[in-house]
Amino acid sequence: MEKITLRIFNAGLGRLERIFNRGISLEKAVRTEYFTALCYEKPRIFDDAIQAVIETFKPYPSEPFPSVATIKIATLGVVDEDEDETGRETGIPQSKEILDYCDQCRNQGLYLGPEGTAHFCDCEKGRLRQAAWGVRSGDSKRQEKIQRALDRLPPSSGPVHGLCERNPAGFWELTKEEHEKWMTAKRAEIAEMDARRIKDNASRTKPVVPAESIKRLVEEQVRQVRENMSSHLEDDPFELREYAG
Repeated sequence: MEKITLRIFNAGLGRLERIFNRGISLEKAVRTEYFTALCYEKPRIFDDAIQAVIETFKPYPSEPFPSVATIKIATLGVVDEDEDETGRETGIPQSKEILDYCDQCRNQGLYLGPEGTAHFCDCEKGRLRQAAWGVRSGDSKRQEKIQRALDRLPPSSGPVHGLCERNPAGFWELTKEEHEKWMTAKRAEIAEMDARRIKDNASRTKPVVPAESIKRLVEEQVRQVRENMSSHLEDDPFELREYAG
């Protein structure tokens, strides 16, 4: 079985390090984790997946460098393209009616839910992605395993429409209505974060006592001290003579 060598792996990961990690090599333990997860990929599929990640990956604070999952998803995308071209692997007709453009997952088979978790889409592409998930691209029985998984999965509900539209430049983007929904959700999320930040800052800040209140407090304490001293001397006049000494 053909699989990537350490030299091919280092070359591919090195490209990602130069672009997304300022040329700094990942720690040895982390590189080992990447190699363990990707070592069974075919060299061409691995190289194409690395190129796809370079072209499409956008760093986020939660994922500044492409994770193992991101590269694995890219390898699945490369394999799916091969399947579409050759008509093999799944045995399912790749008709336009079945694999029409899905607005929810952008024909990737996976989409990010509002809670920030990835989900398999309900379209046929998502069904294919779910069936192929966890099956190595170099597995000699890959076709059989995918087909068995497909047989166990319920039929797809078809592509999701009405969420996106083509802009004048020819790219798919959210419709105006869906964009407003997204903006409303983001505004609510930001407002919640601001309210939580204000509450946290208030709990950390000590209350400021006005100057007049401090003055009255000091005067009251001085008055109480004087009264206590006067009362004490009246009770024991000999102590007064001792102080006068």
